[in-house]
Formats: sequence, structure tokens, C-alpha cells
Amino acid sequence: MVYQQRHKRPSELQRKIPDASRRIWTIQLKELEDHELVSKVISPVVLPKAEYSLTDFGKALIFLIAAIGDWGDEHEERLRALILKRLNIAYFTKEFLQFPDSCLPKKTCLSDHHCLSSHIL
Repeated sequence: MVYQQRHKRPSELQRKIPDASRRIWTIQLKELEDHELVSKVISPVVLPKAEYSLTDFGKALIFLIAAIGDWGDEHEERLRALILKRLNIAYFTKEFLQFPDSCLPKKTCLSDHHCLSSHIL
């Protein structure tokens, strides 16, 4: 992303992964800058513009990141199943234990959508 074009503004990067919040982008870019993987250049204009680019140190990681991405693509179905399994386990342990006592004795409570949604939301 940063590598394909020399300099990128934070808003350009955020458009590539819109699900990430502006706050997360700011934190991640700062960490990448602290680790010397990206460099930040601020243009000296009336409204300063920040632009980011990969350093040579960061460019050295491109092939590793691409390999991890390829591995993730190859195992996407299995990874999704594992994530869903973990979410289900967390839901039926942590969330279940937080239900009020008045709900737990009911045998139909866990199958009753209204009961579940009222405790989760």
C-alpha cells in the first residue's frame, strides 16, 4: 500500500482499509514510525500535510508480509472457522456466566432469542 506509491497521506491509506478507525490508523502509523518502518514528512504549507512512506528498513519486510498474506489466503477457510469457534466459546462461557440468576434456571433461556439478545445488548 505505502510501497506502491512513494508518499501517501493518512486519508489515502485509510481508504484502503475503511474498517479501521482514524484513531487506529494514527496509533499504528506512529508505531511504524517509532520502529523506523515508515517515515513521516510534513509539508510546510498553511495547513500542514503529513505523508508517509516506507523506509528501506520497512521495504525489506515486503516479501515477508506478502508471504504471510499468501498463507492467510491459502488457509482462509480454516482460519475463519477457528475464529468463529473461539467467538462461540467466548460467548457461551463469559457472556453466559454474566446472565442474571433469574434467567439461568429456565431450560429454554439459551434457545430463546429474546432472552439472549436482552442480556447481550
